[in-house]
Amino acid sequence: MRFRLILSAYAPMLLMFAVRLVGDHPVLALLLAIVALASVVSLLALVRTRNALSADPFMLTAVKDETAQVPAFLLSYLLPFVTADISNTADLAVIGIFLTLVVTLAFGTNLVLVNPFLLLLGLHLYDVETSGGARALLLSHVEPRSGDTIQALPFAASGLKLTALERRPSG
Repeated sequence: MRFRLILSAYAPMLLMFAVRLVGDHPVLALLLAIVALASVVSLLALVRTRNALSADPFMLTAVKDETAQVPAFLLSYLLPFVTADISNTADLAVIGIFLTLVVTLAFGTNLVLVNPFLLLLGLHLYDVETSGGARALLLSHVEPRSGDTIQALPFAASGLKLTALERRPSG
């Protein structure tokens, strides 16, 4: 699931590279465009598969929202475009190394929780922990809080999709 989230999050960047490369490297441009499109289709399929499953109750004991990482995420889009000369093979190699670093960092951190396609659908990813001690990524239209009881559908290994929220009254 993390691989799908990361790849789809960077699909727009892959498309931007494809557009820049189409004149000098049409085969590479086509390959990047196909990977970008396939990653978005894969993400949409992942989100939609939840409909056939039944919801289970979970009590949330910890919720982490990674929205503050959006500027870092956007910087990873901008940096390769500032000085890259796409007609230069050495610059293409440097971009490849940079992208490898970005993907490695995304896997090792919670940067995976920032995904522009999910945001366009009005969905956010939260890193949550349940009262049973399980950690999962929660896909939700509403922001959950620690102490909330939710009804959620499993939609991938260690992934949940919120279907209902029961919030304790504060005070």
